[in-house]
Amino acid sequence: MVLKAETCDGDIVTLKVRRTDSRRKNMENEAICLAIANTVNVGPQILGFTENILMYRFIEGQTLDTWFKGIYEPNVIRSVIVDILGQCFRLDLAPLDHGELSRPHKHVIVDKRNKPYIIDFESASYMRKPANLSSAVSFFFIRKNMISSVLREILRYDVNDVLESIRKYKRTYEAKYFLALLRAAKLM
Repeated sequence: MVLKAETCDGDIVTLKVRRTDSRRKNMENEAICLAIANTVNVGPQILGFTENILMYRFIEGQTLDTWFKGIYEPNVIRSVIVDILGQCFRLDLAPLDHGELSRPHKHVIVDKRNKPYIIDFESASYMRKPANLSSAVSFFFIRKNMISSVLREILRYDVNDVLESIRKYKRTYEAKYFLALLRAAKLM
């Protein structure tokens, strides 16, 4: 359960409370994974946790799919997508696998300044091989959905070029292949 709360100092925070019927025994793994993400400037800032509660900075914004329905400025869309992909790249290097970025429309909040935040590290792991960038690229550029349709229209990229770039990236996670991917997707 996720709640918006106010601290005694007047700060607005998010409290993620473990449900009593949850399969996980505590919030420790999610807290650790969010803390790792924070080291590479990804995710809302973690403020603390207990066995049953995770507290982090509240992000006022909209889910990516809701935000996408109201934005028609190609440069703003391009900027947000580049930011999300950059966060995915940094998570890959951390190395931390979010685990849910094949559906970023549910795991990204965009604030009123058009700054995207990757959220919900419940399924994240620092033990498995990261696939954040490849998962997000698949959603944004390869699979068919409302967001990929808009991106295809705005960016006019070649899917085969994007696929080739992500294949090269997945072998080494090198920055030069990340930049090649951005070029293939017509984001640079």
